Amino acid sequence: IRSFYAPSEKSVEYKMLKRVYTRFQEMKDSANRQNAEKTWRKSREQWEALRKEPSADEWQSNHYVPMTTAIIETALSEVIDQSPKPMILPRGSEDAPKATVMNHIFEYTWDISDSDLEVEDILHDAFICGTGIGQEYYYRDVRQIKSVNKKGDYEEEKATDYEDCYLEAVPLEDFYVDEYARA
Repeated sequence: IRSFYAPSEKSVEYKMLKRVYTRFQEMKDSANRQNAEKTWRKSREQWEALRKEPSADEWQSNHYVPMTTAIIETALSEVIDQSPKPMILPRGSEDAPKATVMNHIFEYTWDISDSDLEVEDILHDAFICGTGIGQEYYYRDVRQIKSVNKKGDYEEEKATDYEDCYLEAVPLEDFYVDEYARA
């Protein structure tokens, strides 16, 4: 996008872009982020049962049962069997009608996007790293296809493969928390 979108240095857009990139770099370099990445790395290594390479003198097998993997996969299968789903609750009595409407919308999008399938990946991240992030959005997949017309010539046309709500697991490495955000 930066190849064709280059606002002038005096414009408000340029200042906003600079602020966003500066904030992104600050979030990326923050001590909290560095500690979290270290914890995620250790957690994934523990789950994958990574060990150091044996030296040439160590010729015997050092096989062991990865307990962390077994425990996480067992817990995951138990939780998935319960079909967990987030709930939208009102903060006060004045929010009850809005919460009811939001619950109906959420149920609809959950069913349409087959969120039960993606929630497994989100829970997997949560069990391994302590946090699982999901993002729901409207997704439209349009493709260019070539078809043969009656004359035998190729024609290009657009075909929509998917156009509806979609839930996607977001890798923790791609998710940045703004520590100055209010909510």
